[in-house]
Amino acid sequence: MIEVLLSVVKVCWFVCASGVDVLPLLRWLGASDTVMSPFLVPGVGKAAIIYLMYKLASPARYAVTIAGTQLAVRMLRRRGYLKLPETHGGKPDSLRSIVSDGRAKVKDRVEELRDDMQELKGRVGQVHGQLSSRRSLSRQEKL
Repeated sequence: MIEVLLSVVKVCWFVCASGVDVLPLLRWLGASDTVMSPFLVPGVGKAAIIYLMYKLASPARYAVTIAGTQLAVRMLRRRGYLKLPETHGGKPDSLRSIVSDGRAKVKDRVEELRDDMQELKGRVGQVHGQLSSRRSLSRQEKL
């Protein structure tokens, strides 16, 4: 990302430093007067014009990034470095199916935990009963 940013800034700087009148060129490319009006003031430095060029080039940079990413993913998949998502019934996993599978797993786990808690309550009840009976026996012996 930094390399792309620096490359764009370098190109803009080179165009500006080589003496190209950038503002008419940008107007010819379709930049609106409202965007360019702050830069039409006499005495505006090269840095401000380079910044304008950089900002106006952003949509092209985004398009190149998106297209380049798609091409890179296709190439990496063809070469076997990236695998396709797992499939259910021949179709790639959708977010909906992933969420429903996760929900089912959570539901099953909650049921298991409820069963474990019921079992634990039963054990605690047995131990409590045993302790209560021992206490009552020891009280009766003391009397």
